[in-house]
Amino acid sequence: MLKRKAVYVTAIASLVFVAICLGIFFSSTEKHSRMRVSFGMGDLPQTEITIEGKSYTVLANLSSIVPLTLNKNVLASIKKKPAKPIQFINVNGDIVHRPAYVVPRIKVGLFTFKNITVAERDEDLDNVQCVGEIGMPMLNQVNLLFDFPHSTIIASNSKDRLKKIGYILDDMTPVHFEMIERAGGIVLPVSVDKAAIKLALSTGSSLSIIRSSYAMIDKLKNSDLGAKFTSASFEIGGKNWGAHEFYVKDFSEELSEFNGTIGMDFLSEHVFYIDFGSKIVYIGEKN
Repeated sequence: MLKRKAVYVTAIASLVFVAICLGIFFSSTEKHSRMRVSFGMGDLPQTEITIEGKSYTVLANLSSIVPLTLNKNVLASIKKKPAKPIQFINVNGDIVHRPAYVVPRIKVGLFTFKNITVAERDEDLDNVQCVGEIGMPMLNQVNLLFDFPHSTIIASNSKDRLKKIGYILDDMTPVHFEMIERAGGIVLPVSVDKAAIKLALSTGSSLSIIRSSYAMIDKLKNSDLGAKFTSASFEIGGKNWGAHEFYVKDFSEELSEFNGTIGMDFLSEHVFYIDFGSKIVYIGEKN
């Protein structure tokens, strides 16, 4: 088992809903907004949301299909309406139940979201500054550029505008992706030591993880965080990004559509842009 403090795979990363009602309405005066990013426990990316005029720090988690999760004490202090409880299966195959509520208005940067289904969670005593996490159903309302080396997320549908501020997508590697709900969202076709597999993008995991059945047995080494190996090659979009370290985990058979995750150990070193409409991720060179 990977130790929680070092790896910090969030409790609802890579999960599947059995029942949830998503009522998302999105509005903005302009579809371009820069958001600052901080890095909390496990070097996971955090950003700010605003509810009733108060700012809260939340994890930006591409591998959560819950729109928003907030601590119980935060939910107790804001206006909300009861919603149907959320039930999902986590990566271990456990069925998890969460109370849920509808929050009338939430701001993220320049964007306003209305009638958001929010799951309740207990306070994370190891990371008290972060009171929840924002997931894929809110993040995918506009195309996103992640520049973790410069602590920035830019929400923008304008490639020309991005080019003017130095982000040239034509210089990046384009990769077509699938949106697979059971994987939490974005799944890329990749090759690890010439073996073709599917990995989910996860900003909710510090490390890259691979299903044990795809591990390179002859390369396995033990560590404080569990078994791991370093691949000789890691290809995405036809480009070999070099050697990459993977930790080995047994995923639930319920989550058979993907074989692991690409974590922040890779994503934090690259600028990448997600075009949700075209289902293309553009990956920049290592910074």
